[in-house]
Amino acid sequence: MHILYNIIIFAIYKFSTVASFSIGRSKPQLLSIAKHAVSIPLDDDVHINPSSSSSLDDKDAWIANLDYDSFGKDVSDLGKQLLKDTGDADVKHLSKIVKWRNIAAILGLATVWTRPNPITVLALSTWCYASWTMIAHHTCHGGYNRVDAGRFNSRKFGLGFVNRCIDWLDWMIPEAWNIEHNRLHHYSLNQAEDPDLVQRNVDFVRDANVPIIFKYMLVALFLPIWKWYYYAPNTYRS
Repeated sequence: MHILYNIIIFAIYKFSTVASFSIGRSKPQLLSIAKHAVSIPLDDDVHINPSSSSSLDDKDAWIANLDYDSFGKDVSDLGKQLLKDTGDADVKHLSKIVKWRNIAAILGLATVWTRPNPITVLALSTWCYASWTMIAHHTCHGGYNRVDAGRFNSRKFGLGFVNRCIDWLDWMIPEAWNIEHNRLHHYSLNQAEDPDLVQRNVDFVRDANVPIIFKYMLVALFLPIWKWYYYAPNTYRS
């Protein structure tokens, strides 16, 4: 009964958000938007006007003296060089990460009967976290679009009910992640338009007029639920 209970609970956890796929936007709408939300390096040089030194703090004064044209050219050249270096080695590395991720999944599911089960906790959390931060994140950014990496292509990875279950079964809808993270976050890093501006999103904790011990307690409360409580609905809302 114990092993069956753990499997059921884990299955409910993993499948609970699949039903949210059709809320708010239709599947064709989401798929259409997601296919155009991939962060792709630009070939053209980007020119940025430096901020006025009169509005900068002393510690940020260096920004006004930065050679933005040269900096932009250096970044563009680096991007082009990295694109040239992309190849089979990247696919082999991805395959290795996927293999170790799958081993963690099998190990976690195979040990759910143990009491206590720290191995299960570590293995299943590694499975979930690696699927997101090491596989889905890089794939959805288009990191493997220029190599033959099979289904690990941003324009089909995780898109649709079946692919979502196979590729990235998590709280966050892949299509919503592509919009919120790839487009809104990365094109507005640390600006007011950035939906993941953490220092702003948790300012209520920082500014709360309570003893610091209560702030730590609140952070500890958010740690196990932040992806469900914040990230999943925030990506979808964006």
